[in-house]
Amino acid sequence: MQFNMKLVAFLSIATGTFAADVYSIFFTENDKKVGSTNYDVSNDSCFLNAGSTKVSFSQATANSFAEGPYCLTGYSDDGCGSSTGSQTFEHVPVANRAENGVKIILDGGVASGSHKKWTLGNC
Repeated sequence: MQFNMKLVAFLSIATGTFAADVYSIFFTENDKKVGSTNYDVSNDSCFLNAGSTKVSFSQATANSFAEGPYCLTGYSDDGCGSSTGSQTFEHVPVANRAENGVKIILDGGVASGSHKKWTLGNC
């Protein structure tokens, strides 16, 4: 019985690690990439991302969906202090490369923010 508990604990830790390896890339209305950075959704740093209206997700594992939830918030300033809106993403389709993934339209408030920030959990 003790062996099974250790195995369950190990698998839980391993699964959590894979779930954190979800990346996003942003696109304009005409499906052109905004910048060249793939943003790790578990990194809550503020980043410049003006002009994006869509987002796509990727994950290194063979999963076809990333469970989330992930919260994307748009901001009107580079310090990410004045929110323009937020959007929750759950059970999102992922590809091996975000450029090849399903592009999801951003809510107006999120899209209008020149800066954005990811946080884990619901908005």
